[in-house]
Amino acid sequence: MTVGFAEQVLKIVITGMRIHRDKVIIYRQIDYVTMTYSIPSDDQIADAVFAVMYRNAQVTSQSEMVRLVTNELNKRGGEFRISGERIRRVALNRDMLQITIDYNKRDGELPSVCPVCRNEMSKVMNMTLDGDAIEVSRKCTVCPYTVGTKNRVPGRYTFTRKKR
Repeated sequence: MTVGFAEQVLKIVITGMRIHRDKVIIYRQIDYVTMTYSIPSDDQIADAVFAVMYRNAQVTSQSEMVRLVTNELNKRGGEFRISGERIRRVALNRDMLQITIDYNKRDGELPSVCPVCRNEMSKVMNMTLDGDAIEVSRKCTVCPYTVGTKNRVPGRYTFTRKKR
């Protein structure tokens, strides 16, 4: 199922500016621009990812994957819009490809939801010499994302065709 949108987007153009009694007065022109596009279904995304990975053994970045999948969808007719996160989630949840993640270090709390596929993270526990259980890392239940005691966030994704 393809969902079509005819969305009106507000477009504001500043046409002039002047200062009057210590106040800035801005002159602007307001227009509404109609943008028409479609959002593909998960099945359409899966078919497009399959076609892209059939032609390419490896895609080295998420932005390249978005470009290739969008081009594949648009070849089939229509103007489609899709985010990299949605492509990644559909492909991972359907076990269509392998993903390799390069990480960047970041301050903050450890995530409870996987930033790659938005699935649940499970805690990896360890026993101390005192007999207490402590959390040593968190691991995603679906994709290969893991994080230790220091927070790491995905920096670059590499998509590889799965051997069937």
